[in-house]
Amino acid sequence: MTVLILDGYNVIHSWPDLLRLKESNLGHARDKLIEEMINLQPLLGVEVEIFIVFDAYRLGGRDGGQEEQGGVRVIYTRRGETADTCIERLVGELVAAGREVVVVTGDWLEQRVVWGKGALRLSPGGLKALMLEVRREMEGYTGGWDYNPLDGHLSPRERTILEKWRRG
Repeated sequence: MTVLILDGYNVIHSWPDLLRLKESNLGHARDKLIEEMINLQPLLGVEVEIFIVFDAYRLGGRDGGQEEQGGVRVIYTRRGETADTCIERLVGELVAAGREVVVVTGDWLEQRVVWGKGALRLSPGGLKALMLEVRREMEGYTGGWDYNPLDGHLSPRERTILEKWRRG
């Protein structure tokens, strides 16, 4: 089983629709991201475990914790712990357990750190493109072309994993 870990606030700040929503209500932006991942999970057609990590200090008094929403594990870091630190810890544990891990973050330094720990990395824009592609396929729309906009930006290993997800 593959694990997809999202840096929640990084994704919110990278997707224009969520960023606009965040400006009026951060809680709604978080909920919308969680909803998007709940909807994506069955479309991938394979066993994928999705984690979304949020920095707890932005949640006003909450001191960490986890909850499951529609098959997506939402993690709020402990007070004083960043999402990056939590993600790095999770990657270390999961890779050591033999799991394939893909981390979604636009933070270049964090991408390098998790890659060094054995995880694959995907930008928030790359995830959005993957979501749109999967939805188009599920709706039966191909447009007469077989073009993968991510193909030129992925390593062979990343391409193989994403192709397994796509083909289910």
